Amino acid sequence: MKNTLMLLLKITVSGCLLAYLFSVADIDQFVSRITSLSPEFVVFGWFYYAICQWISAYRWQQFLTAEGASVPVGKLFNFYMIGMFLNNFIPGGLGGDVVKGYRLHQTINNTNLAIVSVFLERLTGLLGLTLIAVLATPFNLVKLQSDVTLMAVAGSVVFLLMVVLFIWCPPMARFNLWLAKTLFPHAFYEKLSQLYLALYSFRKHRKTLASATLISAVLQLMFAIYYALAAQALHIQIDFIYFVLFLPAITIITMVPLSIGGLGLREAVMISLFGSIGVSSADVLSISLSVYSINLLLSLFGGLLLLQGSFSRSR
Repeated sequence: MKNTLMLLLKITVSGCLLAYLFSVADIDQFVSRITSLSPEFVVFGWFYYAICQWISAYRWQQFLTAEGASVPVGKLFNFYMIGMFLNNFIPGGLGGDVVKGYRLHQTINNTNLAIVSVFLERLTGLLGLTLIAVLATPFNLVKLQSDVTLMAVAGSVVFLLMVVLFIWCPPMARFNLWLAKTLFPHAFYEKLSQLYLALYSFRKHRKTLASATLISAVLQLMFAIYYALAAQALHIQIDFIYFVLFLPAITIITMVPLSIGGLGLREAVMISLFGSIGVSSADVLSISLSVYSINLLLSLFGGLLLLQGSFSRSR
């Protein structure tokens, strides 16, 4: 009952946010933009995003290989697609990660590595995204004159730097273990400490972490291009660099489990950020919901994989 109520609450949050955003947007402009999207771009979006997911699966494989676990990229890609499908129905932007970790655990029979690899795969993705934004900043100082733009970039950098220090700074590691021992029962502390030490031990895989971050930088640049191409397909003129600068903050905030798959929350953040550079609410909604709808249709492939696995287990 508690889980059902939480799910209903988050569906309500998504619904209320979208209802409010549409109430302040120009509906006629929104409809005009959406209906201008060609079927060719939808098909292109499916293939383009599927390639992004395959690259993500390859990045995930790097962490497993570093610890001696051998899992084919194709299988990890299937886990990604299943997670992508379930993300559309699980609160927040991390529900699919839980499913991916569970599927990987079933494959390698190593709970700690499954959880840690999924976490690092997500973390290096954010680091790569922020790296692109930071590298782009010196060449676009004029565009950073907006306080909102500056806060979006600086806030993302500070947040991720704090996360990295919290995990891998030796004094913080000792503090984290002491705090866990103080706050939690012994049995839970034992499991938590094993998990944290498995994560902390990845400090020795510096080449893997650097490689995954660079792959993430390329991948996140592809995501920014994807959004920019969607805007162009909708006949909306937005400088490409703003997608690079804003996506880190959008991604981080969307991970907060307040809505279903980030729906509504993502659009609210995007309207706030892009609105600061003069993009209308209707245009931002059309870009975000077009990309979301294309990805939703693609994720149905993950639903088919999920059904196939359920059928095989029942047999």
